[in-house]
Formats: sequence, C-alpha cells, structure tokens
Amino acid sequence: MSSDSPTKIPNLQPQHEQPTSPPPPLNPSWTWRIRKLLQGGNRQLLTRKDVPLRDLSGKWILITGSNNGIGRSAAHFFAECGANLVLACRPNPPAYETRPEDVVAECEVLGREAAKSHGEGKGQRIEVWDVDFSRLSSVVALAERWRETGRGLDVLCNNAGISSSFYAGVAPSASDERGAEGAWMRRTGDGFELVHQVNFLAHCLLTFLLLPSLARTPDPRIVCTTSNLQFFASVDALERFDGKGLRSGDSLYGNNKLFLQIWISELQRRLDSAEEEPYRSVRIDGVHPGTADTGIWHRQDSAGEGSGVSGWLKRLPDRAFKQLASLSIISPEQGAHAIVNAATKPREEVGESRVEGEGRAGGKYFNRIWETEPMPHCSDVRTREFVWRKTLEELRAYDRDLVSRLPSFVKTPS
Repeated sequence: MSSDSPTKIPNLQPQHEQPTSPPPPLNPSWTWRIRKLLQGGNRQLLTRKDVPLRDLSGKWILITGSNNGIGRSAAHFFAECGANLVLACRPNPPAYETRPEDVVAECEVLGREAAKSHGEGKGQRIEVWDVDFSRLSSVVALAERWRETGRGLDVLCNNAGISSSFYAGVAPSASDERGAEGAWMRRTGDGFELVHQVNFLAHCLLTFLLLPSLARTPDPRIVCTTSNLQFFASVDALERFDGKGLRSGDSLYGNNKLFLQIWISELQRRLDSAEEEPYRSVRIDGVHPGTADTGIWHRQDSAGEGSGVSGWLKRLPDRAFKQLASLSIISPEQGAHAIVNAATKPREEVGESRVEGEGRAGGKYFNRIWETEPMPHCSDVRTREFVWRKTLEELRAYDRDLVSRLPSFVKTPS
C-alpha cells in the first residue's frame, strides 16, 4: 500500500512496548567541544563563486521559517534560481519579523529580474502556507495539503526554530521538588516541551510525511538547520530527551540540535537501505549556518527575569546581547549560503560518503558550506537507535495510527 494513502491500516506495533533506555553517555573532551564550537564562528565572506546560482526552474522547494532570517534569505536565493517556492510560516508572526506576503513580493521581484537576465523562473510560482510547529496538527495539515497538490517535492528545508532564551531566570531552586518533574517548563497543547517540539519533533514529523513526495523527484534533498551548539549539549542529554529532570532551560536548544543531527544520520542510513528504490535517492544533511543575526536572537518573552547572570543577560537589550557575540556574527544572507549549498550543489561535489559505512548519500554535518565532524553520537549505533525509537514513541503518543502509515523503513527496528 502506498505510504501516502489516506486509508488506515492496522497498527502492527506491539501493544506493550518495552521502555527505551538510553545508552551509556558519550562525553567528548571539553577541549574538543570548545574547538568545534569556535569553528562554528567562522566569518569567512562567501560569494556567488562559493555558492553559485544554478538553474532550478520547474523545481519545488518548501522552506519552513522562511519569512525571517536565513530562511528569508534562502528564499531570495532560490527565487533568483527560478525555483517554485512554498514559504511555510507561522501565521501572525511577531512585529520584528517580515510579513510572509512581503517576502513573496521580494521573491517575485528577484524571480522576474533573473528571468530577464538569464531566462530562469518563467512561470515561477511562490506561495505562502501557514504552519505552526507548536501544534503538530498544523504540521500534519501542511503535509496533507502538499500531498493533495500531487506535486513532487525537490527540496525540503527544515529551517524553523526558536531559542530557549525565554527560560532565563525561570528555573526552579534546588529545593523546589517540582523542578525535577519539569513543572516549570512550557509545554505545547500536544504535551511536549516547546523547544523540543518546535526545533526537533515537528521537523521529524514533517519529513516523515513528505518522504513519498520527495521520493518522486530525481534528486531530492532535505536540508536541516542544526547548530554548532550541539557541541555544548549536556552530558546527560539522552537521559533528558523530553526535558524532564532538567533544572534549567539553558541546555534545551543545544540538546535538541544534537538530537536532530543524530536523527539525520539514522534517517540517511535507513533511506540508503530502503527496499523501495526511490527512497534510496533521498539525501538529508544538517547545516550550521554560522552565528547569523536573525530573529532567533530576540528574547521577546515576558516570563520571570530571575537573578544571577542569566537573569541579568535576559534584561539586556537585544542590541547589547548581540554585541556579546559580535566577534562571530554574520548576516542572514551569509548564513543562507549553508542552506543553498546543501540544497543545490551537485552530489559529486558535495560528497557521497556517509558518517558510517559505505553509501552514496548524505547524513552529514556542514559548518556553513564545509563538511566537518559532528558529535560522536552520530556514528554510535546504539545512540542513533535510541533517538530514533524515542522519536517514534513521541509521535505514537500524538497519533499512533498516523505513525502506522509511514514508510516501512521508518517503523522497522535497525
């Protein structure tokens, strides 16, 4: 049965699944972590020689979080290349973000200019679709809307995200018994911690649901915006997969970017070994765009400001906060080169070896446009399997029947 068939099939999962236990923690030295973190601050100026315009006429690209920051800049670049775009954005964005309709107008101008100069973009279509990653039903609706178009999807850019800075100063005291239960955390209507759902779980769900559409195109790519802050994930990150037990929100962003890169590696392994040949052509990679000056720096939350260093930082104006990182900050336009490079560079140039074993696909981590080593968790079989199982557990908790209809290689054990 086709994986995108609306017909429900019986759930083949055991009724009483064994709890998933985390593997022994991997803890690379802090010297190595700091070195990798600093590499992420590379400010080298990239040009069109590094990431050239390529003819993307007729291709369809879906970008989440595309009305602001690097997502918006990537949309501009793709529009110049003549691609058809779906800008998947949250409805009613905050005032500091560009309205999605304005980004459409910007892209249309760039597309027309490119068509006049180079001939790309004739018949180009640019659309805005609403999606709210804090509601998994909205993610499902986005994927269903795409399925109903009957289009193949050439590139999926999983770019939407939020920071965890709104947690500054709201962590419980050591004597607060509710702290270990995570009662201080923000949870979505689906029951998951907010940063975890928006930065990780929703991307996994959207990717799973769009895999059949991606597999219909000749050179399908999935590009996930990760972060070099994965190198500062907490040692016990896997034990706190859903955030429970954390005493502060400081590590949530880095932890979930680590989970995403691990999941990328495991998904690529499964794609490469899928029985259905079209899935074996799908490539997925994670990219750190650099320390880009985007809306994610805005700490617009009004939750308690707290005391100590974290509370003091929270009260700083955004301009001062950005100044603290000015030694490594780059523009959104520069950051977008990472997304565009992974989405458009010919496979023979971007490299075809995997993190582990032989294969012709991706599963890699790029520091801007340069491939580099991710956290060792990504090449550890038990760690990858743990993250995969935990992800499916959470998605089954949301909608078991939905998970039962995903492609077979997604649901089967390693």
